[in-house]
Amino acid sequence: MKALHKLFLAFAVAAGLASCSTDIEKATLLGFDSAEPRDFQASQTDVVLDGYQEDAPCVTFSWGSYDLSVSNADYQIATGSVNTYMEFSKNAAFEPVDTVLQVMDNAKTFTNSELNLILSKIGYANKVSAPLYVRVSYQLGENKEPKYSKPVAMNVIPYGILMNRMNVLATDKQKVVGTLYSPTENGIYTGFVSGTSDWMNF
Repeated sequence: MKALHKLFLAFAVAAGLASCSTDIEKATLLGFDSAEPRDFQASQTDVVLDGYQEDAPCVTFSWGSYDLSVSNADYQIATGSVNTYMEFSKNAAFEPVDTVLQVMDNAKTFTNSELNLILSKIGYANKVSAPLYVRVSYQLGENKEPKYSKPVAMNVIPYGILMNRMNVLATDKQKVVGTLYSPTENGIYTGFVSGTSDWMNF
């Protein structure tokens, strides 16, 4: 009799657990997998980088975001769930992706020096026009395939590393007391600097 009672008790517990599992509504993330690629734009697509104005802006990129929601109102999406990265490549297929840069918000402005550094690392020749392809990668967790924006094709001319100027620093190694120039960047620098002990820092 006790064995029969235990059997009925076990059956009741199992039935209760099965009932509870069906009462829980599964939450589904909406607005990511089925969404179309986001727009991605550049303020200009022909960019000649200026090594004499390195801190000046040269191009601004802007892109769309994903409006995510959850099918179950009991759940909320944490702020910053989608991480965005700018991807740079020499070819339209992005094979390989040469440089990845994490970005915030929905826009990024590059100065001449910032974009020139990226192009130099990728291996672009100095003062030569070449194609550059840029897109945004949207990543939502490691178990989800990333989504990509529409790519932008550009023509860029980097300046590389300028070797046309050489500074003479004061003893504090901060203050510039004189500058020598090599207009043709041939390693020969000319100019006038006061002949003091500051030359020790040349």
